[in-house]
Amino acid sequence: MFSTIKKGATPLDGVARGINKSGEFTGAYCEIVGGNHVCHGYLGKNAIWRHGLSIFNSPSAGAGVNDSGVVVGSFKDSNGYYHGFILNNGTTTRVDFPDPTEQMTILEGINDSGLVTGVWYDNNGSGPSHAFKLDTTTNTFTPIEVKGSTSQVAWGVNNAGLVAIQADTSSYIYCPRKPTKCPGTNAFEVPDERGITARSGVGVETRFGCSWLGRLSPPAKHRRCRVTGNWHLFRRTVPHSNP
Repeated sequence: MFSTIKKGATPLDGVARGINKSGEFTGAYCEIVGGNHVCHGYLGKNAIWRHGLSIFNSPSAGAGVNDSGVVVGSFKDSNGYYHGFILNNGTTTRVDFPDPTEQMTILEGINDSGLVTGVWYDNNGSGPSHAFKLDTTTNTFTPIEVKGSTSQVAWGVNNAGLVAIQADTSSYIYCPRKPTKCPGTNAFEVPDERGITARSGVGVETRFGCSWLGRLSPPAKHRRCRVTGNWHLFRRTVPHSNP
């Protein structure tokens, strides 16, 4: 059976994107404000809209919610650029992928360990898309690249760390383990991944760490993967209130 999502007694003009095991769901709904069509993120439960999400007083969309009620998604700033957000216990944090060419970041999913998935764009969003995962416990970004593809998007992530990937070559399940430990019979290794640990503030230290997927240990000879630079994660934390 299907349950129609309603805001009060009226079917919701919007979409549902993510849901957790307690039945909380998130997405975006739209309304007319001052003659303009404006969309907002929201939270609901048991097919009922509960409240909108006030994300920096900007148009927004919820994409994922974990079993702790942490919500991820994106919002659009006054210049028309998208940024990711994490809403946790009433506190909203802006998230941008720490690359000098980044112009838009969108978060798509989160699991119960706080592992977030998403996509970032350069060239005003018209260039290739780049998939990534973000470990919120260590504030570490890791690009997810599919060999032979030029554009990737990371969608949902489960509690085992498996990520649904869409690329311009095909669709994939990304598995952060050895191919023999991953689902399916045609698993293949991805290139060595680089984790990026970023801290807020311009000119602060940024660290790059390396891990080797599909191998028990790093190669005996490998380049040093820690540098210092001025890449940074721009984060802004403000109290959150529900409209």
